[in-house]
Amino acid sequence: MFLDLVASDFFSNQHSAWFDRMGQSADSSLFDEISKSHPSFLFSEFNLFYNTERRLALADNQESYLDWFDSRIRLFRDVCLPSFESLIVRPTQWFLLCDAPQSSAEHALLSKLSTLSNSFLVAIADFRGDYSDHYRHYTLKPSLIRQCVAKYFPTCYSPEAIITSRLDTDDCLGPLYFYNLYKYLYLGDRFGSDAFRVDFIANFPVGAQVVKTVQSPSQSISGYAQGLIFGENCFTSRVEFNKSPETIRTVWSCPHDEVFGVLPVRNLVTQSPAWFQLIHGRNVQNTTYASDYSLASQSLPACIQSFLAR
Repeated sequence: MFLDLVASDFFSNQHSAWFDRMGQSADSSLFDEISKSHPSFLFSEFNLFYNTERRLALADNQESYLDWFDSRIRLFRDVCLPSFESLIVRPTQWFLLCDAPQSSAEHALLSKLSTLSNSFLVAIADFRGDYSDHYRHYTLKPSLIRQCVAKYFPTCYSPEAIITSRLDTDDCLGPLYFYNLYKYLYLGDRFGSDAFRVDFIANFPVGAQVVKTVQSPSQSISGYAQGLIFGENCFTSRVEFNKSPETIRTVWSCPHDEVFGVLPVRNLVTQSPAWFQLIHGRNVQNTTYASDYSLASQSLPACIQSFLAR
């Protein structure tokens, strides 16, 4: 992990190397102190209802919907969850945002999901009511997130900043995601100017797409991973200073591809991918992009290597 975070507006690579020496020492109090003053919360949508063509088709066909739900649980269990559990530094809490179950079969699948691990908590709200998608995205979902965050704060406690991050349940974060985020916050606060303590989006441009392919005529499964440098990736974090859980805007305050026009964005450039987006047959909304560089399979996290080998 040495010098993984290599570019910043506020500090040099020498500062980054100094932090790595402290962060890799036996004393873990450094991250304990940062996480107390800057608690971080990771949020992942699981089966929230939106009026997209695909979701409406699933909602109209209970069998197809339940099949999708079950397949998503398997993918989450085999890829997304192991990537979280491999994080060098974890967030304060991870929440899965789920729609309220509408049938006994859906309730059983939700229970199956809830008991996979104690690494996350399930938060439930009814997204299938008579709402517009705009209301679901920018009112109902942030309200649910604020309720989740509020559970972690005693009434007398006021953190310096609250961090909310997002991750899709069929994708992965790199093992150094929160390590590098906290490195940036610590060094920016120590060596940066007063301008540092302004709400911002932390964007990790360097990531990767992992693509599952089917080769004819044998229909054998294969795959590959390609490195990408995105101007705006899906898996951003929002850092909000001097806010209460009731007043945070959350990382979902606007679409990820519009944040550059809404508030300051800090690009945290890393040597290794900070995130991995999986392109697979059960997610038709994903799109592959031209690769910036190729990734050898042995350099990928073990859960992704297993995904490609299946």
